[in-house]
Amino acid sequence: MSDPRRTRLTVEPLECRCVPTVITVTGVRDSTARDGVVTLREAILAANTHHAVGDAPAPAPGPVTIKFNIPGGGLHTIRPWSGLPTLNGGVTIDATSQPGYTGTPLIQLDGSAAGSNTDALTLLGGHNTVRGLLIDRWGGRGIVIASDNNVLTGDWVGVDETGYRAAGNGQDGIVVAGSSNLIGDVYPGDRMVISGNRLAGIDVSGARTTGNLIISNYIGTDANGFA
Repeated sequence: MSDPRRTRLTVEPLECRCVPTVITVTGVRDSTARDGVVTLREAILAANTHHAVGDAPAPAPGPVTIKFNIPGGGLHTIRPWSGLPTLNGGVTIDATSQPGYTGTPLIQLDGSAAGSNTDALTLLGGHNTVRGLLIDRWGGRGIVIASDNNVLTGDWVGVDETGYRAAGNGQDGIVVAGSSNLIGDVYPGDRMVISGNRLAGIDVSGARTTGNLIISNYIGTDANGFA
């Protein structure tokens, strides 16, 4: 006979409440060498693999935030020689963290040296965020959202650093092929500027593109919403 005083406990897995690890980009190079500078390529690779890459430290398990602290004022241009690594889930690129940011992007991803048909950023795995970047002159698409529950805010895609001249990407500015993604927001600082691209500003297509919210952006205008 079983003992009625004994009970069997069941344990449900807890949702992760991990504090995001921060990796800080400190230079505009496009290398993975041990040279004392953390590059964006190193930071993305470390965030994806949770291993040290070049000068980027190995982040703890869980979400990873990539911030910027590149010396000097004004615009900082990162000009990759090939496509950047995909964001494989739970990765935030926060270019608004660059000192001096007041609403105009200070971190530029210039794709002019990356080759034809190369996309700037591809979001896989879901729950990625890209905030405050200037993305222009890529041969392919500016941002490809190929997963769910991602956020884009405050990015300029297809214009130059002034926000008034076209510097378009060779195909679409943004492609959405997932669900429940947010592009822009009601706050002015979260607005996207998407103009000057060769094809669509935002292309949303496919059977899985449900529940996406695209709100309060300037699409096809300058950074002030006029020209």
